[in-house]
Amino acid sequence: MTKMFPKSRICVIDIYPSFERGLKLAMSFASKHNIPLNSADGRRVILSYCLQSIETEYKNTKSAFPKVMCMSKKALSKKIGFFVDNYFEDILNQMPMPYCGKMDLSSPDLESAADLSLKQQKPQRKYKELISKLRIKTEAPLRPILP
Repeated sequence: MTKMFPKSRICVIDIYPSFERGLKLAMSFASKHNIPLNSADGRRVILSYCLQSIETEYKNTKSAFPKVMCMSKKALSKKIGFFVDNYFEDILNQMPMPYCGKMDLSSPDLESAADLSLKQQKPQRKYKELISKLRIKTEAPLRPILP
């Protein structure tokens, strides 16, 4: 879902649906290859599929304005919110694409937070170092796992 702010010329992309899509793909991959999701390898599988799904959605979203990512607060359940807070939020903040955090899409602060995140410059080198440190693979093509 996207939300446009024509006055400040910003397009905000809700990345929760793509996160959920990546999570489902990771769960099917893990069950097919007998990888427990609560292990370190399981977390790597989840992170790689979710990051790949988010990057794909960001690149495929068409907009005349600069794009900013945000994660909808309302859609997060307690368990998924715990995973996002502990493992995923830091990676999203390091991504070279602008990310304004977990916010409600109807919040009046969303426009100013998106504008602030656009002004911050994040080098891609730090993101690549973090991905290699966590040993996450994001280069493989994203495709559903067939039974």
